[in-house]
Amino acid sequence: MQIQRVCIRNYRSIRELDFYPGKLTALIGPNNSGKTNILSALDFLLGGKWPSANGLMDSDFFGKSRRGGMQVGVQFRPNPKNVDWLFYEYVHGEPRATGARYTTTSNSTPTFLSNEVRAAFPLVYLDADRNYDRQFGTSQWSLWGQAIRHLNDHYKSQVPLDQQEQAKQSLRTAQEILRTDKYTSFVTEMAEGFKAQLRRTSHEVKVDFRTFDPLNFYKTLQPILVEDGLERSPEEAGSGMRNLIVLALFRAYAKCFRGDAVFAVEEPEIYLHPHAQRSLALLFREMADQGAQILYSTHSAAFVSPENFDEIAVVERCLDEDNEGMLCTRMRRLSAAHLMASPEASTGTEALLRERLRHACGQEHAEAFFGRAVILVEGPTERAALPIFAEYMEMNLDALGVSVVSANGKNSLPLLYRLYEGLGFPIYLVFDNDAGSGGNEKETNRKLTGIVGMTPDERPAACVAANCAILAGDYEKSLRGELEGIIPGLYASLEQEARSVLGSQVGKPIMARFMARKLVEKGIVPPTIGALLDKVREMVNAPVLDLEEMLL
Repeated sequence: MQIQRVCIRNYRSIRELDFYPGKLTALIGPNNSGKTNILSALDFLLGGKWPSANGLMDSDFFGKSRRGGMQVGVQFRPNPKNVDWLFYEYVHGEPRATGARYTTTSNSTPTFLSNEVRAAFPLVYLDADRNYDRQFGTSQWSLWGQAIRHLNDHYKSQVPLDQQEQAKQSLRTAQEILRTDKYTSFVTEMAEGFKAQLRRTSHEVKVDFRTFDPLNFYKTLQPILVEDGLERSPEEAGSGMRNLIVLALFRAYAKCFRGDAVFAVEEPEIYLHPHAQRSLALLFREMADQGAQILYSTHSAAFVSPENFDEIAVVERCLDEDNEGMLCTRMRRLSAAHLMASPEASTGTEALLRERLRHACGQEHAEAFFGRAVILVEGPTERAALPIFAEYMEMNLDALGVSVVSANGKNSLPLLYRLYEGLGFPIYLVFDNDAGSGGNEKETNRKLTGIVGMTPDERPAACVAANCAILAGDYEKSLRGELEGIIPGLYASLEQEARSVLGSQVGKPIMARFMARKLVEKGIVPPTIGALLDKVREMVNAPVLDLEEMLL
């Protein structure tokens, strides 16, 4: 059972959003773009609290105005109750029309939601605070509460009734032993005091204490920490330790019960070092392969991959076309069908397309999804040198949100271009014209010149345009030629110095980085590189990101 479709209207920063989550959906984008609001909307409808207007504040409505109403709805497929839509709707000024309802596949007339129906569609929500009390509460909606319910259901289905009765009697006997005189007097005093304060009520109310619940023997279970033989409550531990306990519960629940719930997780990477992040990302993948569904927000490249591009949802805030001066949350996605429809990405089958991306891409390609624009270059040589020249030109690429990404070979450039373009990222393309080389690059040159809007050309002339730069020959030849025009012999001198410092077998990327640093020390930026970086600056055309946005 999984969420097939999500529709959100007028909830917080979301004016209108309609999307189809997969087994894994990674919500990425800058801070304050609305990622948390998407997960919060699902939690409002399906989470631990009953969806009610009583808990809504003006800030929960788009534009902080209740007049436009609000709606959060989901479709599950398949589902055990034949429910078509499960939704909450707030109608301003009409309390009778406000509330949680559902329609069925056979009846489109909305029916008020019941506990029985809602319980069939549980959501496990891990917020960024990793609230220990929330996740380990005994509510049936908490992650711990659901685990306890599963344990109790398994106990009742596996243990014979006569043995269950024996266990119950043994616990009753233990409970009687615990009822000392002091225990009895304490319970009596508290119960009488409570009753005295409620003497004016017509209801019969009392306080009692149970050491176990006869309906669920596991209900009183609670984890404890043992350090050097000393026991203590996890509530006394630091936030990092509590986060690890919550994630341990998450892992155990996933592995033992396979989760009949949908998981919504904010920033799973919190408090985790890189290796642990990758381990948790792998667990997410295993859970999805076993049938679970996880929607999560993240700022970590460990939780996204180019080969699974259709799991990525880029969340951004942009001007609302219908409300002048207001911002709203939007989502950008790329389907496999859309990417495969481009000639540059056509590989025959979706499986081959993903295989090609898996081999062509690494962490730097995943990190680019978190930026605002991409400089896409042929190889690691340009990738090593360009940021150094950019820094000298007072262009902080990280602050601008610009990623320099190597295709690790010209043949991968067309596919990667379509990948980032399909997800809505502005791209500045840098490639060689390979003048003087053989004919192996001709077809790729035709594709690349066509992609950037030029007349397809097998041997394009070197140039710097608004959206691309074509280097004469390759990076090294272009750099050598331009430096000769500035200071004759400079390239050869720097090359010799690099080999004396770094070794005679120094690789091209390290050589390029060394030369770039030496050149900026001399105040030299090669003309082509300076011109293309100016074009990138114009393309981004945005102020430096604020500090809060840079931190996460």
